[in-house]
Amino acid sequence: MSVFAQNNQYTIEEIGISLNIPAEYTVITEDISDNNPIFKILDTTKESYINNLRSNNIYIDAIYTEDISEEISVSMQPNDIVDFNSMSDTLLEYLSSTIQGQIANIGADVTDFYIYNNDSTKFLKIYYNYGYQDYTTYVL
Repeated sequence: MSVFAQNNQYTIEEIGISLNIPAEYTVITEDISDNNPIFKILDTTKESYINNLRSNNIYIDAIYTEDISEEISVSMQPNDIVDFNSMSDTLLEYLSSTIQGQIANIGADVTDFYIYNNDSTKFLKIYYNYGYQDYTTYVL
């Protein structure tokens, strides 16, 4: 899982994506220092965190440094889907229910979801609560 960074722009060639992550976030990739303070804040080690990223196919995990209230994760799950625009809403609802089941398996409560659709893109937006925090997952 190779991630290339320049300033705040991160490129993952393997999945063909580039994104800018605000400087207020600590970006966790395999290249992060073992001694980065984020691991103390999260009460974990780099090795444990990176192993979790690998096991979940997460290329980038960025955490809002000030109070760890926000997180940006980029992952990829291999599948045969080429384009959500070519899928019916019924099929996307089924896919969403599968993803919601995976979220529930970690002990989170899914609170809502919807299919976002406009002329150029279609994706799933899933809201869930885990512990004391609310999360939103975008599935592109």
